[in-house]
Amino acid sequence: FVSDKFLTTTIKCFKKINAALRETSMDNDLFRMFTAATVILSLVTIAGIIFWARDRKQARIRQKAELPPLHIRKKQLDEEILALEKKIDFLKSERKKMDGEIS
Repeated sequence: FVSDKFLTTTIKCFKKINAALRETSMDNDLFRMFTAATVILSLVTIAGIIFWARDRKQARIRQKAELPPLHIRKKQLDEEILALEKKIDFLKSERKKMDGEIS
């Protein structure tokens, strides 16, 4: 998932940081601690990005799977419209009956 160019660039950056820190008068143990912390945080960040991207991809796949094909959805909508039209016709006839009883 991570490109080779990204990994080689990251390694080069770590080497530059390593060289810069060694040039300073920093204690060797402190240097190792900072290097380890940097590597660990970078790996955790990369892993988080990878897991997030996979989760988004799976969510899109699940969302597509939940939607019925268009021709089936169109048929369902037509059936709902027909049922509502029948209900409207029934309610109109009930109203006409009520109007007849009132007058």
